[in-house]
Amino acid sequence: MAANCPESYISNLRTSNPDLVIHQVMMVNRQLGAACGKPFPVSALGVIDSGQSELSQLTSNV
Repeated sequence: MAANCPESYISNLRTSNPDLVIHQVMMVNRQLGAACGKPFPVSALGVIDSGQSELSQLTSNV
């Protein structure tokens, strides 16, 4: 989640998916979009396959 993702969206996502790990980065949506290589803002993204990274070891920080 981007730092400026609406709290209502995060709350709704958490309520509808209680087992979902949610991690909020310090970047705002424009910065997150650029970090993802996209020419548009990105407020939220999902990781389907973390591959060899340690993303699956992150704990929720929201």
